[in-house]
Amino acid sequence: MLIDMSDEQLEIAEIRLAKRLSLFRDYASVLLVANNWDEEHIVQQWNLPVNAFASLVMKDCSFITRRTKCHYCFALTTCQTYGCGHLICNACVKGYVERKIGLHDINMTCMIDHCGVMMCKSVFLNDVSAEFRTHFKNNLLTSYPSYKSSSPYTCVFESVSSMKWIILCCVIFAGLIYRGTCKFDFGFSFTM
Repeated sequence: MLIDMSDEQLEIAEIRLAKRLSLFRDYASVLLVANNWDEEHIVQQWNLPVNAFASLVMKDCSFITRRTKCHYCFALTTCQTYGCGHLICNACVKGYVERKIGLHDINMTCMIDHCGVMMCKSVFLNDVSAEFRTHFKNNLLTSYPSYKSSSPYTCVFESVSSMKWIILCCVIFAGLIYRGTCKFDFGFSFTM
């Protein structure tokens, strides 16, 4: 079953995981993408004593912009941080991110060797053209249904509201049986 993930569903998934892990929303998004949208797996791994995901994100990140030497190309220019402490110029980030988006890659890590921290999408998307922002968003949205269609499990209740309706119907039906107002024509009836 192929499910299209809307912008709203994407936001809900990001916000829910961000709250569960007390993370910046962008990091929740990259963790979801990197782990095939398996929120429960992420939470289980996050709560382990040795947390492999913690090295991918900076829980208390701050974003700094200043004129300094770029940690990537070493030019003296305006640079900013993208989730880790490395200051990188917009030109380097633009080329790097647009190249990766062109290859349909949505996992952006710091460009500095051996860093590996995920870059915050709300920051790096400001450095790319509108065309590449659209491509990134489309790549992000299409990554969800491809995971869902390859999942070996099928969820019967796609939304909580449908589950609530089913429970409500069962409660009403049980109440009717208990009061004796619901009879079956199978040669017997239920009365209390």
